[in-house]
Amino acid sequence: MCGSAAVLGVRFGWLHTMRSLAEPLIKALKYGLATAAVIAAPSALYAQGCAMCYQNAAAAGPRTAEALRHGILIMLFPPLFIFAGIIVLAHRRRNDMSDSEAGLEYQDDYTSFEDPSDRS
Repeated sequence: MCGSAAVLGVRFGWLHTMRSLAEPLIKALKYGLATAAVIAAPSALYAQGCAMCYQNAAAAGPRTAEALRHGILIMLFPPLFIFAGIIVLAHRRRNDMSDSEAGLEYQDDYTSFEDPSDRS
């Protein structure tokens, strides 16, 4: 029994090392694929694809164009601040957990490489 537990311990250690090496690579691959998907998106998905909107904005005078630019900036900030506030709250409360919940989370973890049924 003791020999097989030692072999399993070596295997688990190797598996942990491989996971820790693969995680950054997988994360970079996900970000790369997301970036490629955004870049490859057709231009019809953007507001400039609407001919009527483009013509109306182009036909307007310089004051209207300036008002549109300011309106876009004004409409950008409230959702940006709400999103930032949610992220800050989540970051501050990421470790808030009662003791009973913390005990349940790690209840099944067995960190020793010895066989738990071989207690004498």
